[in-house]
Amino acid sequence: MWDEIGALARYHGDVPPEVRVLKLAEEVGEAAQALIGVHGWNRRKGQHASEEDLLDELADVMITAGVAIAGFTADPGRAGAVLTRRLATVMARADLAPVPDPGRMRHWTASAIVLAPDDRVLLVDHIKSGYLLFPGGHVAAGESLAEAAVREVREETGIDAAVITGPVPDHPPMIVHPVPFRVIECTAADPVNGDHAHIDGLFVCRAASTGIGQLSEHEITGARWVSLTEMRELPVPPELPGLTEAAIAWAATHASPAAAPGSPLVMVTSNPAKALTAAGHLAAYGLAVEHTQLDLDEIQSVSVAEVALHKARQAYARLRRPVIVEDGGFFIDGLGGFPGALAKAATSMLGLDGLIKLAGLTGTRAAHFESALVYIDAAGEQAFTSTGPSGTVARQPAGHTRPGAWSVLWDIWIPPGADRPVSALSDQDYAAYLDSWRSRSVFTQLGDWLRARLEAAR
Repeated sequence: MWDEIGALARYHGDVPPEVRVLKLAEEVGEAAQALIGVHGWNRRKGQHASEEDLLDELADVMITAGVAIAGFTADPGRAGAVLTRRLATVMARADLAPVPDPGRMRHWTASAIVLAPDDRVLLVDHIKSGYLLFPGGHVAAGESLAEAAVREVREETGIDAAVITGPVPDHPPMIVHPVPFRVIECTAADPVNGDHAHIDGLFVCRAASTGIGQLSEHEITGARWVSLTEMRELPVPPELPGLTEAAIAWAATHASPAAAPGSPLVMVTSNPAKALTAAGHLAAYGLAVEHTQLDLDEIQSVSVAEVALHKARQAYARLRRPVIVEDGGFFIDGLGGFPGALAKAATSMLGLDGLIKLAGLTGTRAAHFESALVYIDAAGEQAFTSTGPSGTVARQPAGHTRPGAWSVLWDIWIPPGADRPVSALSDQDYAAYLDSWRSRSVFTQLGDWLRARLEAAR
């Protein structure tokens, strides 16, 4: 019920919750009018309402009250907890207090048993429970369980993890999602919102690296890698060691290599130059790149990673083969990073001359490129990002586009140490520029990760 109440609260999002309380008084009045109509207490109107009318009006009172609560709490889950807690209070007054039943409120959550190459597992110091737990949390609107698990790991620990799954059947044109390692229902003790049940999709993942990044400090106080032996001596829920042991054994038999040497990766792009660059970088890893074009929906987002992920998911859903999708942005430092991920749209609207004029307002004219690449196969998703060196925006376009250029912006961007845009560099300087970022490119990161993943699976 509270999912629907939350949807109604969002639908009426421009209506202040105080007004919703006043609306509640109106609904009570309509229920009273229906009651009068059922019994014919108004002699002039007589019996003019049915019992169904009365029940509908009473239901409207409940719905309006629920929407008002959800408006004040800004969280349907918390609104449900308010009602549950209040109902228990009223029942207690009548000496009818029920035994708390967490099944009355059930939340979908997702968590991950994240394994390092040496099978150590990632645990977080959870503030609310006081335990060391697997990373995880509630599934957000529009997310799949696997997407939520990977997001929670990244948000809580800064670690990128890829879901390990078994064989995924092909059911075109439907999207087949990774299957959780376990689906577990348990009671979540919550002194803030009230005890409730979690239905948790628990996934087994491999970490791209063991370096712990920025922590989600409002949820956890720390994160650590521990062995199974160490875990048994730590303050963890009693079921965690057994789940971890089973997950390690399961991963050993279900982890399919991301891509075997020589097997092609499908790069989906409308730019053949990008595919050629990818093929050149990945050839050193024994990986072939197959170029294809698909008509994909492109979201308008300020994040190049979100754009790449959105397109990669579409591509994999259609091809059901290992795919890579790259997206980039152009960031003018003095303009707060504008146009960023919206570079294509900005270039179309303003032209190169318009971008040059905007850069001229900043004084330094400093600008750089950022790139995001997403790889998806049957075992999950992995994202890579790269920030290029800071160069400058030229005072006028070079006037031509170099064959093999990734972007028309190469016609106005001058790399550091150069005196002209990329498209006007000599062949020798152009080759040196490409070599300078090869080691940190998203394609090199992908190659390193695929090689490490293949070695870990052996």
